[in-house]
Amino acid sequence: MALSATIAAITSTVTPLEVGWDFVRAAGGGLLIGLAATWLLAFIRRRITDPVLDTTLSFTAPYVAFLPAEAIDASGVVAVVVTGLLLGHKAPVLQSAASRLAESTNWRTVQFMLENAVFLLIGLQIRPILEDVADSDLSTGRIALVCGAVLAATIVVRIVYVMAAVWIYHHGTARMRSRAWSWEGGVVVSWAGMRGVVTLAAAFLLPEETPHREVLQLAAFVVVAGTLLIQGTTLPWLVARLRLPVPSAAEDALQAAALITSASKAGLARLEEVREPSDPDDVIRQLRDRAKLRANGVWERLGRSQRELEPPAAVYRRLRLEMLVAERETIVRARDDRAVDDEVLRAAMTAVDMEESLLDPVEDADPGADGEVLVADVRAGDCDHLREAPAYIDPRTPAGCQECLAEGLTWVHLRLCLTCGHVGCCDSSIGRHATGHFRECAHPVIRSFEPGEAWRWCYRDQMLG
Repeated sequence: MALSATIAAITSTVTPLEVGWDFVRAAGGGLLIGLAATWLLAFIRRRITDPVLDTTLSFTAPYVAFLPAEAIDASGVVAVVVTGLLLGHKAPVLQSAASRLAESTNWRTVQFMLENAVFLLIGLQIRPILEDVADSDLSTGRIALVCGAVLAATIVVRIVYVMAAVWIYHHGTARMRSRAWSWEGGVVVSWAGMRGVVTLAAAFLLPEETPHREVLQLAAFVVVAGTLLIQGTTLPWLVARLRLPVPSAAEDALQAAALITSASKAGLARLEEVREPSDPDDVIRQLRDRAKLRANGVWERLGRSQRELEPPAAVYRRLRLEMLVAERETIVRARDDRAVDDEVLRAAMTAVDMEESLLDPVEDADPGADGEVLVADVRAGDCDHLREAPAYIDPRTPAGCQECLAEGLTWVHLRLCLTCGHVGCCDSSIGRHATGHFRECAHPVIRSFEPGEAWRWCYRDQMLG
């Protein structure tokens, strides 16, 4: 759009109608080609199970979208972007887990190399572009005016579009109003319009016969540099000025814990549906323990134990990593001694590497400036129990878990019942007394009893609040 406006500004033979039609054809045609390419690639991808073939298909996807779009004078860039967004969104239902992991690893490498190479190569082109602009029949003042106008239009159009969308949502249906951004959030989003590789790539794709092509390419450089310098450097100041909340690691950890818990419960429910009477009880028990271990491990990361006890998930990961190191050393010695066939060695090494890569990472919540765990001020959900429960209640046993103190056990994290003040240990602890208290007394809501944590959990509705 900005490029078409620039052409109209520096030439006298192009009418607004022609500019509008060119824009519709480029953007609309790119969108349609992107949708068609997505359908074709999704049709093929559903029938591919080999990760290598699937990753190879992902490398051909940009060409499948770009070449047909360019053939009909549509925007190849728009077609590729649409195809990539849709295929990425549908990846969980189109690809296997192995294919997604392989593709993600390969594309991260390609992305790193291409982004740096593109900026390097384009940066090398700035001098020839400046030389061509110097030879242009347009005056320096007019070129500067055009570049400045394109930069201003790029910034202003985004602001108008985003703020108009915010206004529409604020005055729309009840569903739209519930999903509307705040006005402050809309201001930040409208100002976060920094441009990069795509803008430069679009300018360099202009045909050689394009009138004043060098001026358009210079305008693209100005847009990228201007938005990065003007908007990029002032965005933190704008966020602070509007007093918007900063990203919270504790909030993210809480959301992750609630999500993993729900997913684990769904997995356990599916296990009960599909298991056969002949399935070994040991296997079923291992599957249940693994699902519970993953959920409990996420909750363990939310805060530090009062006794600075290493969470069980962290202990498991630390010890298992040491075991895998010893196993790998044994396999390497067998390779050096040439005592085992190469295929057997590679299979054994792959098994060890896969298990190590799949070990759940254990990370603590980010500490604040004073070293304490960040407070997670979570809004209450739609659960009646959470809305009716108090924010805090005096604990019966401030020193720790009531049952663990009586039995001489060690707990990991503590939970406070917001009905009676019972203090119990979490499900990662040996006793699991918080859950046991709920099963005995049916008190629905607990609160974290760890320093610096304020989240609550409803056992009845399985909801975080």
